[in-house]
Amino acid sequence: MLVAVIDDCASNPCVNDATCEDIGFLYKCHCLPEFTGVNCEIIIDDCASNPCVNDATCEDIGFLYKCHCLHGFTGVNCEIDINECAFNEPLCLNGANCNNMQGSYSCICSDGYVGDNCETNINECESAPCKNGASCSDGVSQFECICARGFGGEYCDEDFDECASEPCVNGATCSNEASQFSCSCAPGYVGVVCENEIDECASDPCVNHASCIDLPNEFECWCSPGYTGSTCESEIDECSSNPCLNGATCYDRIGGYKCECAKGFSGPQCDQDIDDCANNPCLHGTCQDGVDQFSCICEPGYEGEICQTDRDECSSEPCQNNAICSDDIDTWSCQCPSGFSGKQCEINLNECESSPCQNSGQCQDGDDRYKCLCNSGFSGTNCELCERDDILQ
Repeated sequence: MLVAVIDDCASNPCVNDATCEDIGFLYKCHCLPEFTGVNCEIIIDDCASNPCVNDATCEDIGFLYKCHCLHGFTGVNCEIDINECAFNEPLCLNGANCNNMQGSYSCICSDGYVGDNCETNINECESAPCKNGASCSDGVSQFECICARGFGGEYCDEDFDECASEPCVNGATCSNEASQFSCSCAPGYVGVVCENEIDECASDPCVNHASCIDLPNEFECWCSPGYTGSTCESEIDECSSNPCLNGATCYDRIGGYKCECAKGFSGPQCDQDIDDCANNPCLHGTCQDGVDQFSCICEPGYEGEICQTDRDECSSEPCQNNAICSDDIDTWSCQCPSGFSGKQCEINLNECESSPCQNSGQCQDGDDRYKCLCNSGFSGTNCELCERDDILQ
């Protein structure tokens, strides 16, 4: 008997590219990995076994699956916790400490910072800690109050005594007020702190070319020569003090005076007696100065106003007995005629003194002569002639 063999795979019962194996009166489908079922008609869901952990999302991709991990996990099945604190680039900023957590991390921020990564500087000024119109300057975990004028303290909540620093100058009085001060200036000063001196010279109060000196609350005029007064408005009468002496006439000038001297005086004030002897007017004498004149004390033998004349000592005829007078300086001399001698030829010479008469003749003295009275028998001027022969014997 002939038995027919039936191929159970002939009808291709296996689908999805499965391989059919005839096993007697049955067949077996060898499915590809991603299929199941008698005929491999069922697509296997690889995610059905929940292979992805830590709340990851499973995606079936044919004969495989893919796990989409939440932030902070890795691995095929998202089974590995990522240590975010071990990254080269730190996640926690501004000096914060990193704390690794399951699937995440947390930052323990330094003072003054907030935010998941401590990225935000806390604005300490946000609470408006500074008072009285102060400006707040935010820092790291701190703030600084920049106080408005007149306030101090950490929060600018203290009203300062603005006068304590003595801001008002030049003798001004300081008045403390809320957040400010005011200065009551001393006379002659202006300005917020009385720092500017009023220029009292600005109005040119000094006249007649005077110099103005500005002083606190006043001015002083330095007058040009010849003027006086608080503003140099008055001309000085320089003649009022009678500066010109010795009868001189004073003429007032601006800033001075002029003296017109009387005769015999000179100098700016006519106080100098002119030396009329300066040019030696006395020719042969000593000059004595007077007021506008001089006198000469003549040397012996001279006369005249300036001792210019040699006095004629012969004018008094000092020589006697017809002697000739010769005039000399302060003296005279007499040229006596024969028979006379002496300074004035007042002495009649005794011509007989030399015994001119001979032969016992008698001598008779006369003016400039003598006469011999001869004895008998003698003759001649000096009785020198013998008239008798017997006498000779």
